[in-house]
Amino acid sequence: MAIVDCRPQFLPRARWVLEVFADALGRTPEITIGPSDDAEIVYGPNRPATGVWIPAQPEAQEFFDGREPFPTRAVHRAQGLVLLFAAPQPQAAIPGDIVASAFYLLARWDELCVPERDRFDRLPLAESSFGQIAGLDLEEPAVEGYIAALRHGLDIPAPDGWAVYLTHDIDRLRRRTVKGMLGMARRQGPRALASLVGRDPWNNIPELLWTTSRRGLGSTVYLIGRNLQPLDGTPRGYYERHRARMARAVRASGGEVGLHASFTASETGEHLAAEWKGFRAEVGEPVVGVRYHYLRFRYHETVRWLEAAGVTYDASLGASEAPGFVCGIARPFRPYLVGEERPANLHLVPLAVMDTALHSRLKLDADDARIKALAVLDVVRQAGGAACLLWHNTYLADDRAPGYGQLWEDLLDDLTDRGATLGPVSPPPTAVSSVSRQRVVHLTSVHRPRDVRIFHKEATAVARAGGHAAVLGLATPARRARRILAGLRLMRHAATLPADIYHVHDPELLPGALVLARRTGTPVVYDVHEYLGQTTRTKRWLPAALRAPLAWAAERVETALAARLDGVVAVNADLAARFARAGSARVTSVTNAPWSGAFGHGSEPEGPIVLYVGGLGPLRGLEVMRAAFPLVTHSGARLILAGPGDPGELPDRVEHIGTVDHAAVPELLRRAAIAWIPLQQHGNYARAVPTKLTEAMAAGRPVVASDMGRMAVIVRAAGCGVLVAPDDPAAHAAAIDALLADPERARRLGDAGRRAFEDGLAFDTQAERLNHFYCEVAGG
Repeated sequence: MAIVDCRPQFLPRARWVLEVFADALGRTPEITIGPSDDAEIVYGPNRPATGVWIPAQPEAQEFFDGREPFPTRAVHRAQGLVLLFAAPQPQAAIPGDIVASAFYLLARWDELCVPERDRFDRLPLAESSFGQIAGLDLEEPAVEGYIAALRHGLDIPAPDGWAVYLTHDIDRLRRRTVKGMLGMARRQGPRALASLVGRDPWNNIPELLWTTSRRGLGSTVYLIGRNLQPLDGTPRGYYERHRARMARAVRASGGEVGLHASFTASETGEHLAAEWKGFRAEVGEPVVGVRYHYLRFRYHETVRWLEAAGVTYDASLGASEAPGFVCGIARPFRPYLVGEERPANLHLVPLAVMDTALHSRLKLDADDARIKALAVLDVVRQAGGAACLLWHNTYLADDRAPGYGQLWEDLLDDLTDRGATLGPVSPPPTAVSSVSRQRVVHLTSVHRPRDVRIFHKEATAVARAGGHAAVLGLATPARRARRILAGLRLMRHAATLPADIYHVHDPELLPGALVLARRTGTPVVYDVHEYLGQTTRTKRWLPAALRAPLAWAAERVETALAARLDGVVAVNADLAARFARAGSARVTSVTNAPWSGAFGHGSEPEGPIVLYVGGLGPLRGLEVMRAAFPLVTHSGARLILAGPGDPGELPDRVEHIGTVDHAAVPELLRRAAIAWIPLQQHGNYARAVPTKLTEAMAAGRPVVASDMGRMAVIVRAAGCGVLVAPDDPAAHAAAIDALLADPERARRLGDAGRRAFEDGLAFDTQAERLNHFYCEVAGG
């Protein structure tokens, strides 16, 4: 790139704009001053012999010598571009000074020169260039038009990737305040009393995190750092007490924690620096990003404060009144410091869409808001850019915004279908630690010592990393009434073994685990295999009237005891977030996926064999399988049931081979044409990733599965099977018949599952996470 005959005052500004262009085009920003024979892009007053020409207009450059807020009252359009200065070369590919126009937008010149501010000290949209310059559209980012024109001129292929950053601002945690209840009573009348039952709908951080983690995604959650003003994180005392717990829950779910800078932090750089330092000390590292509460971000002051504090990025760059792109660009960029005449050492991330603008300002219902949000975000797709989508936790359950909770989830699925990369602004780094000298002893009184999760996954993870793992269990599982006593005996024996960490696997072992920790001084971690409250509600041996209260009590006792141990390992991100929110200091999630090399793939099945692997019972779909398989009409079709339990009387063509060792499962899947997963509706299954699903994907076998929970999300995203209503035997049978009759389709689905497995579902990644967690717990 070359800059020729530029006014000296404008030269550093032109250089910065060209650097922004180069970064967007994937080019190294090498800029020369003066004529160049090999420059790809030339910014100058005269057409060069080679390269893409950007006409430089001296009068456009001179505009920035003064403090006029608007260069025009109506945009100039030429060659499909939106220009803020008249086009001197209307027939040229680049008809006017897009560098000067881009500088005006990217540097927020209007905010520098317009004195009007609203009650939150923000430049009102109506007083900005988007309200004062006819034809300048917030949803039509002009700078992206310039970048596209340069891309075309340089014959650079259109971008094939784009990203939407999923973000949440946590401003309020309680709906049931006096003011809130009065508002609900005014709108709902006596029906508002129903909202007093159960948990406060705005105290919903685990539920919020689950909306993304169940899709295998993470998000960025901004937490207020200091609660000094009435609107800074309400209710103040509760927010302050739970801030660190909320941060742990976010990280446990795979998300990023950012600072939601308070009202006070928007007043001076000293206040921001103090809040930034205190917040990071309280919630722990990493924290690299900021979004200002109420978007109280002032480009020409705040950026300097952020840079001085050491912030990596800010995500406040949006308008509270409407969705769109206030700097005319749909991607992160380094802002410019007018006066110092240099780019700042941080990035601004555009905030393209947020719920409050759609609902409170534009007054859109959920259906119209969905159309508007997708239209704005489609601009990011066309540009190959990246921008933020913001949804507050309150909009997941707000009687004032019907449908907006479901709208958030619909948008996630819509954006996935459109090929967006979704996740946090700055994903947490993957940390890998050595456990070559760690000795981990696993303890269980309920599971078999060679349990798949305990022995084949977690103990093997330590052994493969060079550590030492042992599993201490019972030769015969103890009866329910004797499990706590049996657990205490296990603990006494464990105390005699050399260990750096004890890893307990059953709720019944929690009392003994506390004793073990106190007696030995060795760290103890608890492994959460399932949702205890949900499973307690299904125990037939409990009196029906006692199941709900006992489930409630069991959940709270479990989380309270686990919080007194040194860490928690959960089977999914949702459980991890819940235990972190409840007070556990160190939490991670380790899912039940197969090792990457444990399952072969690519071989042809032995015949029309349908395989079910797992325990047999009503909730696992036994009754559905017994009713459905007689309806399968494909010639020679057989069903093999492999797992513990009494299947009862089986229909023809169905064989129960009993409990099989985990090592036999790959061979069973190699023989099978279809893996069947007919789980039934149950709270524990709705949020789980069944091992049988990931094993089928690893083996390259298509699945017929119940359309429910996290399992359905994975199957849809991977395109690895057919989903049917859980309790519809005819639908299960029809799906099996269809796949058996179309081997080519079955092969495509199986191959898609294997690709998705290789892209991030294998246990190898989980093993690294577990080993790093052990090192953190042990202080290594």
